[in-house]
Amino acid sequence: MIAPMKLGIPPRNEEVLTPAEARARYGYAKPAEAHLELRARQAARVLGDGKAPSGRGLIESQEILGPLS
Repeated sequence: MIAPMKLGIPPRNEEVLTPAEARARYGYAKPAEAHLELRARQAARVLGDGKAPSGRGLIESQEILGPLS
C-alpha cells in the first residue's frame, strides 16, 4: 500500500529484508525450487498418463494464499 508512505505514517518495523533473507528467516524455498515433487507428479500425470492436472497444489496453497472461493 502506498497510503502510509504518502501520509507520512512510519513503518511498524524499520527492518528491510531481501527476498533471500526473508525466505531464509521464514523457511520458504526459492520459487523455482518449491514443490519439485508435486510438480514432477503433475508432469507425469499430465504428460505421461494424459490425465487432467490435479488440484492438489491449489488445495495445499490455501493455507498460505487463502481460500479458493
